[in-house]
Amino acid sequence: MTSTRTIPNSLTLQFLIFLSILISCVESSNQSTSTTAMDNGDFRLRLIDSDSPLSPFYDPNRTIYDRSTALIHRSITRLHHLQSSIKSPDYLIAAPLTSEDLDYIVNFWAGTPPSEITAILDTGSKITWFQCLPCEKCFNQTKPIFDPSKSSSYRDLTCISGPCQQLSSTSCESGLCKYGATYGDGSFSDGSLAIETFTFNTADRRSTSLLGVVFGCGHKNGGRLYKNDLAGIVSMGQGPLSLINQLNQRRFSYCLVPRGATMVSHLQIGITPLLAGKTTPFFQVEGSEHLYYLSLDDISLGSEPLHIPLKAFKPSKYQGLIIDTGTSIDILDSSGFDLVIRAVQRVMKLKEVTDPHQELELCYEGTMGDLVGFPSLTYHFVNGADLVVGSKNLFQQVADRVVCLSMLRNDDSISIIGSKSQENYIVGYDFHTKLISFGPYDCSQF
Repeated sequence: MTSTRTIPNSLTLQFLIFLSILISCVESSNQSTSTTAMDNGDFRLRLIDSDSPLSPFYDPNRTIYDRSTALIHRSITRLHHLQSSIKSPDYLIAAPLTSEDLDYIVNFWAGTPPSEITAILDTGSKITWFQCLPCEKCFNQTKPIFDPSKSSSYRDLTCISGPCQQLSSTSCESGLCKYGATYGDGSFSDGSLAIETFTFNTADRRSTSLLGVVFGCGHKNGGRLYKNDLAGIVSMGQGPLSLINQLNQRRFSYCLVPRGATMVSHLQIGITPLLAGKTTPFFQVEGSEHLYYLSLDDISLGSEPLHIPLKAFKPSKYQGLIIDTGTSIDILDSSGFDLVIRAVQRVMKLKEVTDPHQELELCYEGTMGDLVGFPSLTYHFVNGADLVVGSKNLFQQVADRVVCLSMLRNDDSISIIGSKSQENYIVGYDFHTKLISFGPYDCSQF
């Protein structure tokens, strides 16, 4: 069964078809293109983490220690790019597309007839984009690169269109809108801002088509980009041109199974995604409106409150706590990180040792099995919402008989709750109320 959902709002399907034929005339007269609505209903997508045997990027030759190291490298790189996007509004995308840096991928189809796209799902990006022909410069991609000239539903957007006015880092060529994205490591994507039909295969074996989705059609892409099936990014951030902000039913939730599992995680979009447990507000901060900032009350280890300095975690332009699916492990401002370190040291009974890779600060001699019964770490948010992180996610095995606290220090005031701490939780976002919720759940059953 196939359902079709429509962007823009209050237009009949007949008028949308007429609009797609005469889009240039409509844009000239209206000064904008409506891309803001989708009809009622839900759909669920499969999310695959890069460490799963189900991932096209899975490498069976990598050991659990290799994957542990990759989590750390991925988080460090991600932090650098998030900080770059915060300090420079011209950074459209927060993270580069490398084998070390992707976390969750999603497959969908673009165009009419449809072409398959494999992309990163990212809550820290401003815009959805992927590679397009003709390529002035493209990174290697084993699947065919999307060819907009073969799609009857593709339309370039003009410089006077609404989406072009909403996006930073745009330019105008022959009346058409061009976007440019630059990364902190020198990677880049440049191309045309356009609209297209996206089709998703849902978890219940149906397909759902979204008409008139604004995206970046990248004709010039380069840098440290992954050379395989990956084509781009699907944005689920707070920016006006993220996929979620182009939908009328502005609510979504995801439930992440433990990393490396042979089951898939799921993302649900629509009017009924679960908001499980207590809620806490999420915020936008000037200059980084695409990111999800949370307001932290305290952190505790077991029953011991740490009394963190709240000033360092208050949402503001260059500091605060972000929740992010593209960062693997948690990263805390030094003032909070030091309190966590001291609290763990007071409770831990294992012998303290040095990380053989010299990447994580607090390590012990032992295995993950030795941590059974170790107290959980809890993030306490305003309004009473809690995110409880058990020992399986609080620590990671980095070498034979060496376990380390799975957390990084940041001296630059930005803190991040990564995807590892969100495993086996229903994390729900409601854009109408600006609330996020955390509900413990067996995500293999979501």
